[in-house]
Amino acid sequence: MGRSAALLAIGILSACSQKNDSADTTVSAAIEPTVKATAPPAETGKPFDVASDPNASYLLLKVERGKGDNIVATTRRYSSKSGASYSIREIDCADRLFRYLGSADTLGQAKQGPADEKMADLVPGSIADVTVTVACAHGVD
Repeated sequence: MGRSAALLAIGILSACSQKNDSADTTVSAAIEPTVKATAPPAETGKPFDVASDPNASYLLLKVERGKGDNIVATTRRYSSKSGASYSIREIDCADRLFRYLGSADTLGQAKQGPADEKMADLVPGSIADVTVTVACAHGVD
């Protein structure tokens, strides 16, 4: 092989190598997931943390009178990965029981239910446990 042919081969290999680097970058950029973190909806309430769900923020939006001595607490959970979700719980503070009246991605949908039929015990450290503690300490608005 002559000197001209060898230089031509080196030039072609170099160009191919550079082209592949560019293609690899394009492929990598196309494969990596794009996550757009948006701010939580602008709502007022009492913020609280849940240790078992550290990547989310919680807001107690409202506490109302429920049936008998029970209260009804409305909360919003927000995380940058899944956005906002809303839960409405009926709570018996004295016996530390609760039931969901509704849970959904919007407050309007959460208000539509469906509601659990029976009150349930709390699991220590769960989201519901922390929510009940916060709502009962807060009292009715």
